[in-house]
Amino acid sequence: MSPDSGSLRSFDYMVTVIRIQAGAIPYRYSRSGDAEVLLVTSRRRRRWVLPKGNIKKRALPHVSAAREAFEEAGVLGTIDRLPFTDYRQRKSAGDGQCDEIVVQAFPLLVDSQLRAWPEMAIRRRQWMSIEEARNAVREDALQEVLRLFFTVYGNDRGQPTVGRREQQHSRR
Repeated sequence: MSPDSGSLRSFDYMVTVIRIQAGAIPYRYSRSGDAEVLLVTSRRRRRWVLPKGNIKKRALPHVSAAREAFEEAGVLGTIDRLPFTDYRQRKSAGDGQCDEIVVQAFPLLVDSQLRAWPEMAIRRRQWMSIEEARNAVREDALQEVLRLFFTVYGNDRGQPTVGRREQQHSRR
């Protein structure tokens, strides 16, 4: 049959689906004024990552990011309404399909760390300095997010970073 006859041919190829997720960058300032970031382990491979997940229906992305930080890391705080940056990653499904995910990353200044949280039985969490965090994550894109984040938020001695954040956002 010719391609014009309306028949369908089966091809073996990988389908890429692009999804957008919301992630939090939970951070705090140590007594010395240096920023620390909270990483969690992924469910399946137990790698260090930022809390992230699907954007809930009818929810704003930053609200979904805050919810992921609560569910995965057990932290509450003030989240920025605008993403700091975004990064891409690939997730493979068992059927050979590969999804490309764009994660919008929202800074979350942590003011409360819970003793119990929804995913505490399946995840670990740990506060890390910039060097520890960049060495702990395996994905290049996530290392770059942390590098950029610490460039802007890195050492404020607890002072607001609005001026520097606005400069960073205006460069995009």
